[in-house]
This record gives sequence, structure tokens and C-alpha cells, in this order.
Amino acid sequence: MNFQGIQPGSAAHAAMEADLRRRLGEALLAKEMVTREQLSDALEHQAQRGHRKLLGEVLVELNFVTEEQVMEVLAESYGLPFVTQTARIADPKIVELLPRDFLEEHNVLPLFLVRGVLTVAVSEPANLFLIEEIERLTGHEVQIVAATKAEIASSLALLAMTRTECIRLVDIVLMCVFFHETISR
Repeated sequence: MNFQGIQPGSAAHAAMEADLRRRLGEALLAKEMVTREQLSDALEHQAQRGHRKLLGEVLVELNFVTEEQVMEVLAESYGLPFVTQTARIADPKIVELLPRDFLEEHNVLPLFLVRGVLTVAVSEPANLFLIEEIERLTGHEVQIVAATKAEIASSLALLAMTRTECIRLVDIVLMCVFFHETISR
């Protein structure tokens, strides 16, 4: 993907963000997930706080919708698959293509690599700069799927726990082998 012409803070970036807010709001209204009044309240709430949060985050914070509802609507509007149970489909070796702190900071989860194309679950499918950064860091073309922040965070925690448990198991097996060899002598 190539979005190098759009810089954060630029007029083009602001226009892109406004378009995304408009599309999300319209989609949530069309699906009757929010009312016009709720949408107006959320936009006002967002403006009062200097646009530090995305519209979807504000709507969730105000308990107008769930994170899953927002992500499903965003995924549909971008023509992306919405995924759940990412821990089950993530290849642990592929997850390690990116540093752990990067995964946690940007809330992304590499899932699998097929024919040089890396599929990554992201919680902000509109973050074009992040997609470019993943491509740069991995050296692979990236395709994204949408997932909630909670889904990605829990999958990262589960995958880390699984790796730690495997290391503990190997340590236990090695101690047993050593103990058995010591007794057998």
C-alpha cells in the first residue's frame, strides 16, 4: 500500500479522518445501532476533548455501542473480514516477525504468511501509516483483517503465555532426563 503523500496533521489527513467519522456514523445509523441524538452527543463529546479519541472509541465509552459492533461496521465499510478467535488462527512463528513491544503498542497481530503476503489483524483499519510500517519492518506485502483491541490483546497474552509454558515444560523434561540419567548410573 502506498499512502506516502498523506502526512499526519496535514489538511489531507484531517479530511480523511472527517470522511471516516462520517462513514462510521452513517453506517451505524443505517444499521440502527445508534440514534442521531447519540451520534450527535458522541461527536460533541469528541470535539470537547480535542479529538483525542476516534469516534468509535467515544461511542463505546458512552455505552452507545460495543467495540465489536464498531469494528464489524468498520470492517464492512472497508471491505475487510472481521475476525474473532485470532489466537486460534495465528501462527506463533509469524507473530514473532514483529517485536513484542510493537505488537502491543500498535495493537496488531500477525496471523499467517502465504506466498509472501502477511495477514495482520488490526484494530484500526484506517491507520494507513501503520500498514506501511508493518510492510517496512517485515519486508512483506501486508493485507489486513479487522479485530477488536480486546481480541488482539487477549490473543497476544495467550500466545505469550503459551510460549512461556512451553519453555517451562522443556525445562521440566530436561530436568527429568538429567535426573533419570543420574539415577541410572
